[in-house]
Amino acid sequence: TARKRTEDALAESEQRYRAAFQTSIDAVSITRLADDIYLDVNQGFVEATGHARDEVVGRTSASLDIWVDPADRDRLERALRTDGYCRNLEAGFRRKDGSVVWGLMSATLIDFGGTPCLLSVTRNITDLKLASEELARHRDHLEQLVEARTAEVQRVNRRLVETQFAMDSAGIGIHWVDADTGRLLYVNRF
Repeated sequence: TARKRTEDALAESEQRYRAAFQTSIDAVSITRLADDIYLDVNQGFVEATGHARDEVVGRTSASLDIWVDPADRDRLERALRTDGYCRNLEAGFRRKDGSVVWGLMSATLIDFGGTPCLLSVTRNITDLKLASEELARHRDHLEQLVEARTAEVQRVNRRLVETQFAMDSAGIGIHWVDADTGRLLYVNRF
């Protein structure tokens, strides 16, 4: 009975793992560490990459040309060698149709059936990245408008200073009066 309970607990644990693995909206994959072969991917991975599961399992990320920038894969490998895990690696991933999605990847080394593997979870941040880039473009545009307006105000201010200097140096009395109130608005020093 103890063996039966252990088998039941193991089956239940496997069922929970499989449910969590398959229902995650993030792209989850398990790759063999020795040769980078995909052993399993979830539906989130299929949807993120556009590759069917049977097109991925048994192949490598290099053969699928998934990494847009191989330097990102190198950063992942360095983190794994150094720490045994990697957190929040932002990278571009190429879909089957050639389009690019941006992901935030976290990965850790695991033992899968006695085989050293890499478990990675990648969240699609494409919309967030595009919105951030659009916001940066708007900010840059606003900064350009502010710079242009500031230059215009400085130009007008210089003209006003020059005009006031000319009026103060004219040698005759000059004054401006508000026509509605009769109030003096400006009087030169003469």
